[in-house]
Amino acid sequence: MKEVLEKRQRILGDEHPDTIRAMNNLAATLGNQGKLDEAASMKKEVLEKMQRILGDEHPDTISAMSNLAAMLSDQVLMKKEVLEKRQRILGDEHPDTISAMNNLATTLGNQGKLDEAVSMKKEVLEKMQRILGDEHPDTITAMNNLAATLGDQGKLDEAASMKKEVLKKMQRILGNEHPNTITAMSNLATTLSDQGKLDEAASMKKEVLKKRQRILGNEHPDTILAMNNLANTLSDQGKLDEAVSMKKE
Repeated sequence: MKEVLEKRQRILGDEHPDTIRAMNNLAATLGNQGKLDEAASMKKEVLEKMQRILGDEHPDTISAMSNLAAMLSDQVLMKKEVLEKRQRILGDEHPDTISAMNNLATTLGNQGKLDEAVSMKKEVLEKMQRILGDEHPDTITAMNNLAATLGDQGKLDEAASMKKEVLKKMQRILGNEHPNTITAMSNLATTLSDQGKLDEAASMKKEVLKKRQRILGNEHPDTILAMNNLANTLSDQGKLDEAVSMKKE
């Protein structure tokens, strides 16, 4: 199922109805396998694409919204129960308790309950900094997760500042060529675009694309996504010929 999606992304593009349908099918399979977080994240992406392409009123969009809502509702109830039990049995500082809090915060964020998600993600980050230290991979991941949700809230300055810190830590600890470092650079570039800092964003997106082409090759979905992201920023800069040329590739 994953191979079908990757082929359709490569041949038809991310926005084609058949690609979106393949993504929806893969999300359903992940849900049936019990991989609820991955399934919910993918169903959210399906919904966003359908809203953009088909509109909010289209029957397929409404079905996608209903499917996502049902999954998220079940997740929240289950994850709240897991967190309460772990707090009671293991205590607030136990790694499993912190992990349960992080999982619940992620689901709340996916539901659009951003204030609640940010509050919980801040608590997760504070605990990890205190227990694991600032340089631990799990702490850096928690910081990255919080930055993403702050961005969703529209707090772009705060999100950008935190994403810059995440990128610096990853470059220092993992190295410039590590996939997580490149993803962190891509995430920061997106926020810079949202801030209207288009020159800085384009420069960073060019670097992301070069790294992905060198490491993954031109045909890899992540490389194609990086190319599309850069093309969008070039278009926003008014460099339409360059953007169109890149999208044709």
